[in-house]
Amino acid sequence: MKVFIVLTAVFGLALSDKPLGGYGAPPLSTYGAQPLGEYVSGGAGGALGGADGTLGGSVGALGGESAGNAASASGNGEGESPIPGVPGEDYPIYNEVPETSFSCEGQVEGGYYADPEAECQAFHVCIADGEGSLLKASALCHNGTIFNQEIFSCDLWSNFNCADAEGLYSKNEELAAAREEASAALAAAASSSGAAGVDSAASATADGSASAASAAAAAGGYGAPAPGDLP
Repeated sequence: MKVFIVLTAVFGLALSDKPLGGYGAPPLSTYGAQPLGEYVSGGAGGALGGADGTLGGSVGALGGESAGNAASASGNGEGESPIPGVPGEDYPIYNEVPETSFSCEGQVEGGYYADPEAECQAFHVCIADGEGSLLKASALCHNGTIFNQEIFSCDLWSNFNCADAEGLYSKNEELAAAREEASAALAAAASSSGAAGVDSAASATADGSASAASAAAAAGGYGAPAPGDLP
């Protein structure tokens, strides 16, 4: 009898470790968000790749027909650039200053020069090197603009004919002459101011010397005669 009770207890414990019907809670590792890889591809309404996908579908906000329509709407309604003409044909589109034969030899110090060999998109500034020669510093106007030699600034390509650039190089000489005149005027003004300062200093020195002489005479007993000494 005792053996039967013991066996019954052991059997009961074995059954209590296993839920009825074999059902139990799934392992903890199966809980959590579904892996991202199962969400992002293939479905008709997938977040990234479906037919109506946000990025990649035929109506995608960035990659489909809607993207092209948005780009057109942001422009002038036709998807055209605000710069007139065809890039690379009507105006240059260099990414960097090209090598050309332009040299600063014989040019004006501080002068600005459009480079016709670079279709005037590139321009050069001639800078003194401190040893009697000129160094060439080069720059590039933004695409759609060229260096307008008439106003010494990058301008819309259609506003200036690059073929006229070399004929306007002499404007640098005019500017250089104007700079020299301005420098001379400033030097003259500074010189006049300095001379006036020297004259004022000399006058002040003379006045000071006279005052000192008067003081010395008074200290030596010299002064106006006493009233009783007058005839």
